[in-house]
Amino acid sequence: MGMRRIPLAFPIVVGTIWGILIVYASIALARAAAASGWPTTQGIVLGSSLETEEEIRVRRQVVDFYKAEVMYTYTVNGKDFTSDKVGIDRRAQARPDEARHLVADYPPGKLVLVHYNPANPADAVLEPNVSSETTAIVGSGIALIVVAMLMILMRGLRWS
Repeated sequence: MGMRRIPLAFPIVVGTIWGILIVYASIALARAAAASGWPTTQGIVLGSSLETEEEIRVRRQVVDFYKAEVMYTYTVNGKDFTSDKVGIDRRAQARPDEARHLVADYPPGKLVLVHYNPANPADAVLEPNVSSETTAIVGSGIALIVVAMLMILMRGLRWS
């Protein structure tokens, strides 16, 4: 007997979802590439702390997410700016480890290298690279889109 036929909607939905995620991740990658070429200036960390955000999930289960809040100041062309953006795509995490490391890496008073957008100096980051999650989304998303296309192709070949 042959394989059970997979509904055509399945690979289309999977491909579409991962396509959207790839577009989102690609925007972050492009922004990181641009930010790594931005000019830099010296800044100073004003404060850093571990913030907890509660999010209510399915079945009213409360999940804690952790985020490092790092506030720093820097000067561009004689004008002072303040920012709290550490990276291009830093999001709250379900595990506190990464956020704790960031807080430890940026204690108050630490001198830091600030990458700022020359077109808009208020737009700045301390780490212009993307997170490993974003890179993983692009890689796994491309793989799943290929699988979805193969599923559609195999379905089409069976009909011919």
